[in-house]
Amino acid sequence: MQERLTKFLGVEPNETGPVSLLLAISFFMGLFIATVAVAAQTLFLTHYDEQKNLPMALVIGGGFGFIATGLFNILMGRIPFRTLAVFFLLLIIGATAFLEFGKAYVTDENSLYYIGFTLILPFIFVSQLVFWGAFNRIFTLRQQKRVIGSVDVGMDIAQIIAFFTIPIMLNFGVAVESLFTIGLFSLVVFLILFIVLANKYLHRRSAESTMGILNEKDNKKMTIGQFINYKYVMLLAAFVIISFTSLRFIDYSFYNIATAQFNNTDLPYFLSFFEATVVILGFMFATFATDRIQEEYGLRISLILNPLLLIIFTIFALAAGFFFGYDSTESGGTGTVVYFFLMISMSKLFVNMLRDSLDSPVFKFYYVPIDKSIKLDAQTKIEGIVTAAATMIAGGLIVLINSFKIFDLLSITLFTLPLLVIWYFVTNKMYHGYRETLQNSLHRNRSSVEG
Repeated sequence: MQERLTKFLGVEPNETGPVSLLLAISFFMGLFIATVAVAAQTLFLTHYDEQKNLPMALVIGGGFGFIATGLFNILMGRIPFRTLAVFFLLLIIGATAFLEFGKAYVTDENSLYYIGFTLILPFIFVSQLVFWGAFNRIFTLRQQKRVIGSVDVGMDIAQIIAFFTIPIMLNFGVAVESLFTIGLFSLVVFLILFIVLANKYLHRRSAESTMGILNEKDNKKMTIGQFINYKYVMLLAAFVIISFTSLRFIDYSFYNIATAQFNNTDLPYFLSFFEATVVILGFMFATFATDRIQEEYGLRISLILNPLLLIIFTIFALAAGFFFGYDSTESGGTGTVVYFFLMISMSKLFVNMLRDSLDSPVFKFYYVPIDKSIKLDAQTKIEGIVTAAATMIAGGLIVLINSFKIFDLLSITLFTLPLLVIWYFVTNKMYHGYRETLQNSLHRNRSSVEG
């Protein structure tokens, strides 16, 4: 049985245990994210005006994510990682339970839906920091390259199941709010499996372990000044900020046009099937295309595909909105507005698909040149604090744009275009920084070995 499982996962015998646990954890993490995201998005969009309330909700959600990831980063290194992870998972469990059972404790039920939407990002950020933090501490860099495809597939499978199951449950009269219960159950199982993983594999010192676990004492924390003065790390941060800001602009346009196209009953069905399509296409792309693109075209081309495709779709969306209309209330019904809706939907489909299947795995290789003593801290700051700050920046920009009456939904799409162009140039700059930093790192290591 052990040999069959090892062969199925495509790992070494001594890696089967942690890879199996991480695969199970990723499954329940995916189930949690899928159910809670659909529930929170649907309830928010059906009870609030997406044009007036969505931008500020993005700012507040980014603020919550900034606080959560900032606190996670501050405490990391000061207390053991497994204790820190369990503490934050318990916080998320408590917050999810409040969203499900907290109606008796709030005067306005709608405020609960608003809070739920703003908590999506911190939920995702923290759960991924815990998962990838454990992954990075258990495996060496060489092992990570080999097993990463085996541990992260569970999340895709869980999300596909969830997104196709949600419409079935809604057909049988299950309330949208009940999806929080499924998410809560999934998160509890996540916590239990993580505790098992931590007790078996995360308690060992790297010197005593055959798995190459990093010693927490070897990990150094970067001050704000060191972070800002590290040119290459700032390029990585700039890439995250501009890409996530572009993503939030596309999200804003998508949610606005989706609520115009679908009523409150059909909206959760559409969101579920749309997200399922994203996951399925992303899984197929990652399986058949990601490795080939990396091997044949390298890290630079892999990361500029997304902004280039989005520039094309955004130009088509602008043309469709200008010639066929973008506001169904002004067009006397949906009518030709569907062309604008299709272009915006295609933009969101491709940006999410490529981000999960290509951008995220390729971007992790850009951490390789960073000194290993600060790599985990830099990665935590970039994937947590910087990403949350990007959401705040995007929400703030949309609030600012909407404060001028001359701007409308089509204007948001127009403002997305220069962001995508900047994304393209930042990616090129980051790649050159990667090559330069890698060469300096290799020279430094060679000199150290010779010494």
